[in-house]
Amino acid sequence: MCGRYALFRWTPAFAGLPGYPADQQAQWNIAPGASVLIQRQLDGQLQVARARWGLTPPWLTDLSKTPAQARAE
Repeated sequence: MCGRYALFRWTPAFAGLPGYPADQQAQWNIAPGASVLIQRQLDGQLQVARARWGLTPPWLTDLSKTPAQARAE
C-alpha cells in the first residue's frame, strides 16, 4: 500500500448523504495516515464518515508507527 490517491470529484448522491461536510474541498495527495471520507452503512442507512487512511494491523498498538508498505509472499 504505497500508493496515494486523490478525491477531487464526487456525485451529488454522495454529497447528499448524512455526515457529508458542507465545506469539503478537493484533496489531491491523500497519503497513508490522512483523514479521508468513507461511505458506510449503519443501522441500514448509508452515511459519510471520516476515517484514517492506511494499514492498521491488529497487533499494532501505536498508531504513529503504522507501516506504509505491505507485502504478501
